[in-house]
Amino acid sequence: MGYKVHLPHGKIIYATDTVTLAGIEAKHYDLYLVEANYEDADIRERMREKEATGEYAYERDAMVNHLSKARCDAWIYQNIGRNGEYIYMHQHREQERSET
Repeated sequence: MGYKVHLPHGKIIYATDTVTLAGIEAKHYDLYLVEANYEDADIRERMREKEATGEYAYERDAMVNHLSKARCDAWIYQNIGRNGEYIYMHQHREQERSET
């Protein structure tokens, strides 16, 4: 899902819940709000750990439904101009489980 917003004083793109931005161009926008949901190495390690204990690894779903930081960075660098800014959206955070 994404939106391109053109305002009188600048352009913004917001993109989330996507595995790719292939074919989407947003050259020299002022602000990029783009999902960078996970780091490839980190998510693969979490999957291995969960699968080793028989736990469901929802990270598999994240990899096919969300944009990785590496893909986000590559796309931003292809589009951003000298004065553009970006904010990573929807970053995955593994929460510590507390024993009760």
